Amino acid sequence: KEISYLDKSVKRVQYILVIKDSENADYLLIYNAPWKCYLFPSFSLDMFNSTPQKEEVELTKICKKTFGDTLVGDNFGLEKIGVMENYKLNVGEKCYMNYEFRFFSVYGSNLRKCGKKPIINGHKYKWMSIDKMFTNKQMMKKNMDVIDYVNDHTNVSKI
Repeated sequence: KEISYLDKSVKRVQYILVIKDSENADYLLIYNAPWKCYLFPSFSLDMFNSTPQKEEVELTKICKKTFGDTLVGDNFGLEKIGVMENYKLNVGEKCYMNYEFRFFSVYGSNLRKCGKKPIINGHKYKWMSIDKMFTNKQMMKKNMDVIDYVNDHTNVSKI
């Protein structure tokens, strides 16, 4: 399929979950078949039941549904990191889109207990360091902007 260009006024809002294992400095990623690489777990605005007044409340509900109450844990919470806008290729839909990425740090989850390469609700996940992400050509080609943002805003060794 030929790559098309969309009107830049059209915006896709994506909520990016930054789930970090503080002991190993690894981040939880999900395999995305259309993109053919691992990405940070994300949800689009259309997954919300309504326009959220409190993004954290809606995201918490989605996380519990996605990961299950056991893996989310009693101390689970979200903290907004920031927002990044970028006009980039959507590999799955083969068109350029204007994205608004809203980044949230996740704390208090039990997800690390699932192992290094867990399968949760039929989806393949993997723990990976930022350094390994930077050496993965597929990830850098398709998602360098998001990896850079997470590195700049959550990587303790850089602060």
